[in-house]
Amino acid sequence: MEDQPELDQPSIPEEPAGAVPDEEMIAGTAEFLESVRRAAGWRVSPRQLEAAVEALVDAGQEPTAGRVAEVVTSMAGERSQRQRRHPELWRLLGAQLAAQEKPATPEAQREFIREARSVAGKTVNDRILLLVAIQVAANETPLEPRLVGATARWLLRNLGEPLSEEAIVDEVPDAIAAVLEAREQAAAAGRRRALAAARSQAPVRQPKRSTGRRPRGSSYGGKRRRRS
Repeated sequence: MEDQPELDQPSIPEEPAGAVPDEEMIAGTAEFLESVRRAAGWRVSPRQLEAAVEALVDAGQEPTAGRVAEVVTSMAGERSQRQRRHPELWRLLGAQLAAQEKPATPEAQREFIREARSVAGKTVNDRILLLVAIQVAANETPLEPRLVGATARWLLRNLGEPLSEEAIVDEVPDAIAAVLEAREQAAAAGRRRALAAARSQAPVRQPKRSTGRRPRGSSYGGKRRRRS
């Protein structure tokens, strides 16, 4: 399977004596790729490496060989025929999910897009949702499928179709801000409704009734008169 670890591959050779330490390697070089392969224990492809490094940089993390190996291993698995269309976008989504410590297998990627589509609309295609998800992560925002779906819906409503990749890149920050603001307003309205409902159901305190007893030595007219 393309870009998947092959169990029958020969083992990656151990690091030779005098090799450059991982932290001094430059991501993207042949030496760095070999170091990632040693850490992962299988033949990581350059495309997988590139996606993992980009995702880690987007997440504000240092792309060390060990961390890159963790990301590419988390996103490995059986890809569907559907994921062979726009493979670079699916690969980057998986890497970004892994960088954010979320399930990142091909199956988890498909489930992520399925839930995002349930919010964005059934007619929104994979490419648009993948591009939006990638830009959400690039803006250092936690990847949530419902947020991605709502962001795509906002873009389509405000920009119309077809959505170009350039428009998505330019407008996603404003779309995220608008979606998060609408969420906060809805949450605040919900809290107000809950408070009003709680108040309406609270028992009404009845005023204390008087027993009608008068203090000793008193009358309706005030002090009792002495007899002469």
